[in-house]
Amino acid sequence: MRKSPAQLDREIAEALHRRRKQTRLKKTSRRAHSTVKAPKSDAGPKQDELLMVANDAALSNQYDRAEKILGQSKQRAIATAFTTVTEESSAAGDYASRGWEDKEGDEIDVDAGDIEDQVDAGSRMPVTDAIVDKAIQWLRDHGASETSSTRFLPGVWYETEFETGTGEMGEGEEKQEEFFLRNFTAQEEKLIFDRFSARR
Repeated sequence: MRKSPAQLDREIAEALHRRRKQTRLKKTSRRAHSTVKAPKSDAGPKQDELLMVANDAALSNQYDRAEKILGQSKQRAIATAFTTVTEESSAAGDYASRGWEDKEGDEIDVDAGDIEDQVDAGSRMPVTDAIVDKAIQWLRDHGASETSSTRFLPGVWYETEFETGTGEMGEGEEKQEEFFLRNFTAQEEKLIFDRFSARR
């Protein structure tokens, strides 16, 4: 059933209202149980609800609207870290150095055209699939070839193979890059893992 812009607006307003109500309840709960730590998550209920509404808009052929709704959620990005190994560090069973190349990450942007392409391909979750495909393409373009785990776990990351360094890197030093998903929903992370693993 095709939803009107008014229906989609109402769904967005309801999703945001539920999010505000949940936030108030969580704040009260934290004060009452200050010793209990809530688990940290990059994407929460608001992100999931906005994605659901954006997918509905896309399935109603409202691609620009779907892009606009998606724009209200947290910006998805992929951060890059590095690990280097030398002969000496390897003999000691350690790394030579580790750190961030880009902690904030490259933004993964999806536009109305990407969403329409997914609808044309028969997707039932066109916004989600557009996000997942863009993320996988980014990972492939940056040399990711393996995952940090053979099975999906929240927070799984993606890695390049170790390569012998040039330029700033010393003689015999090898470098690997690791890529971390930021602000993706749990469903998106799982789909990225499954599709990335299937294409290896």
